[in-house]
Amino acid sequence: KVGSYVLPHPDKVSWGGEDCVLTTAPAGEGAFFGVMDGVSGADKEGGKSLYSRSLVASLSSAAAGLGSRSLTLKELTSLSDGARAASDASATGASTLLVASIGADRKLRCLSLGDCGLLVVRGGGAVARS
Repeated sequence: KVGSYVLPHPDKVSWGGEDCVLTTAPAGEGAFFGVMDGVSGADKEGGKSLYSRSLVASLSSAAAGLGSRSLTLKELTSLSDGARAASDASATGASTLLVASIGADRKLRCLSLGDCGLLVVRGGGAVARS
């Protein structure tokens, strides 16, 4: 199962903050998910979508129809590159990006750009971290 909850900084609650998550409904035994950690100090232009939100929108569209297979690192990179290109053209601000895929083969594959980290917990303890 994949779940998420974004809790913005208290000063940013009124507009939701810069951070976003992507969780796809598991198809079979697979899931595609990600975390976009918006950069609060980046310049932002009024009237434009935040970069982190634009990344999530682009990745959500691209993720439609992926099925239950695990994505390769090459596929994760391609999806991320496409989302970044779309966001560069239409959004404002900046963001780190972490996307991951787990499929029917039960292998987790993760791509991280920036300082996002991934922690895998099993049985109450950390078993892997990026």
